[in-house]
Amino acid sequence: MKSRFLPLLILSLAAHAALAADKRASDKEKVTWLLSQNAGKSWCAYADGEEYRRAVGVRQPAETARVITFMGDVLELEYQITPLTGDWVVMDKYGYTDAKLSLRRTNLLLTEGLEIVQETTIAGAAAAPLRVVSAKTLDGEKTTRAPRAYPDVPVRAAWTAFPFLDVARKMEAAGVPELCEKVN
Repeated sequence: MKSRFLPLLILSLAAHAALAADKRASDKEKVTWLLSQNAGKSWCAYADGEEYRRAVGVRQPAETARVITFMGDVLELEYQITPLTGDWVVMDKYGYTDAKLSLRRTNLLLTEGLEIVQETTIAGAAAAPLRVVSAKTLDGEKTTRAPRAYPDVPVRAAWTAFPFLDVARKMEAAGVPELCEKVN
């Protein structure tokens, strides 16, 4: 009698272990790398960082992003934009601080030789004004020199303001390592 139930017990334990492994895999943070194409009209998402880096080297996109999700929710988003002129680079890092959405923006003003870091918090659909938290030259020396103007990159107050997130979600749902799609 025992021998008849042993295979059922083993199958049951194996199924339970597989479900637990699936749950652990789905409970992991997931990282997606993205790059823009066609002046931001389409985006490509990558599950593998090395493939993404190769694509960036070939395509040299004006916009790139890295998204970290946990169980489908965005935990952190890094977004970088560089104009064709190459005069500046804006690197935004959105995430949560004390249960509030926050933004840490690094402005590399290449023609002026400055690196200005700004921060703000976002509540609802509004962001507090950006405040400067550090200013230094590109050589790393602290400075009080203010830039003539900051690049015109809006603060986004909601994840829906990033159309490339839909591409990342579609890629994950399809279970493919790479996906390129048009965005609105």
